[in-house]
Amino acid sequence: YHVPRSWLNPTGNLLVIFEEWGGNPSGITLVKRKLASACADISEWHPTLKNWQIKKYGKPEEPQKAKVHLACSEGQKITSIKFASFGTPQGVCGSFKQGACHSPHSYDIFQK
Repeated sequence: YHVPRSWLNPTGNLLVIFEEWGGNPSGITLVKRKLASACADISEWHPTLKNWQIKKYGKPEEPQKAKVHLACSEGQKITSIKFASFGTPQGVCGSFKQGACHSPHSYDIFQK
């Protein structure tokens, strides 16, 4: 099972597990995970249904701009941005590379 950290209090949490007949809850363990990296891939038409309808049916509306929001829990911080490209990057999360179209100012927004 996965229990999101946002569901937990700093202390005093109570976990109640209901096992089916014949189950053995003594084999359950809790593991604390620490996120080492995160990846987001967005594009001009991503991700709203409204943008899909505009593109598919040629509606004269302005597309909604895609956004990525990065945030940390209190006391934590983002220490580095490994890759950013306003263009056409190639690859998948964890191994992106610059594509044929790339802005040399892609990292500037993160410096603000």
